[in-house]
Amino acid sequence: MSAATGALQQATHVFLEGCGLPAAWAGRPQWRVLDTAFGSGLNFLATWHAWRSDPRRPRLLHYAATDPSPPSLHDLLQGVATYPALQPLADALASQWNGLLPGFHRLSFEDGHVLLTLCVGEAQAMLREQSFRADSVFLAGNAPDPDTLKAMTRLCRRDATLASELAADAVGRDLQSCGWVLHARAGLSPGRECLAGRHAPSWPVKGLDEETAL
Repeated sequence: MSAATGALQQATHVFLEGCGLPAAWAGRPQWRVLDTAFGSGLNFLATWHAWRSDPRRPRLLHYAATDPSPPSLHDLLQGVATYPALQPLADALASQWNGLLPGFHRLSFEDGHVLLTLCVGEAQAMLREQSFRADSVFLAGNAPDPDTLKAMTRLCRRDATLASELAADAVGRDLQSCGWVLHARAGLSPGRECLAGRHAPSWPVKGLDEETAL
C-alpha cells in the first residue's frame, strides 16, 4: 500500500466515517465542515470526492480550514499523485492555488456548489475571526490547547459531529468540557484508536447569523 493511498484511507476512515459521512449529509440542502489543519489538503479532496460521488449529496458543501502555512503547489499535487480519482480535483484546486497570504481566502468549485474557505494563520486567531456554523469538525494536526478547542466549538451547531486521530486523554477532557460527547473508534493501525463525538452541551448554544455563516 502506497503512502498516498494509506493517507487517503486514513482520511476516509478517521474523518469522513468518524463524522458519519456521507450518510449524515444525505438529503440536506447544505453541509459545512470545519477542519482545524488543512495540511496537504487530502481531507478536503477526500470530502469533495465523497460529495461528488454521492447522488444524495447536499446542494452546497462548504469546507473551512485553518493552516499557518499552506502546502506548496508541488506538495499539493504530489500528495495525490498515486490516487487517480482525486487528480482532477487536485488539478482544479491547483488552478486557484496562488496568492495565499495570511488571512481568509474563498475558493469556489463545481459552479459554486463546493466552497473552500482557507484561513491562513494561527488556528486560534483564525477561528475567533470566523463566522461559520459547522455540521462536522475534522480535528486534525497537533493537539490544540483548550482555548483553541473553545474557539472551534463556538462555531459548531448543536449535534455537530467530530472526528479526530488525536486520542490523548487531555484532548478528550478538554473536548468534554466544551460539551462534546465522545467515544473511541478503532484506528486503521492495530492498537491505535481515534475519536468521534457529538456536540451535546447541557447549556444553550449561542446562535450565529445564518446569512454570515455561509
